[in-house]
Amino acid sequence: MSVYLTPEELFRLTGYKQRARQRQWLRAREWAYEVTAQGEIRVLRAYRDQRLGVAGIAKTIENASAAGFNAFYFQKPSERAPVPRSASGSGQASDDPMDQPDRDQHIDRA
Repeated sequence: MSVYLTPEELFRLTGYKQRARQRQWLRAREWAYEVTAQGEIRVLRAYRDQRLGVAGIAKTIENASAAGFNAFYFQKPSERAPVPRSASGSGQASDDPMDQPDRDQHIDRA
């Protein structure tokens, strides 16, 4: 993977395919970029990540895990491993807040 954004990534970032419009968008938002002799716009991938606030997410998860937070909640649902359930089926209440019923849930008291 290149250290620079691809033309497709620049399009997704700026919403423009024309280089002049991309430069205009970048200048208006005070983004750092370079233009090659061929007119190609160069934006560092790491700079984009930093500006969009995604730089260091892996480190944040690592630090949170070290501090005792469960990294499970930082993952996308599609990346999570299944939560193991009690094999005994004892029906004991779980300490996991995600397993607790919603407080707004209607309870029939008949």
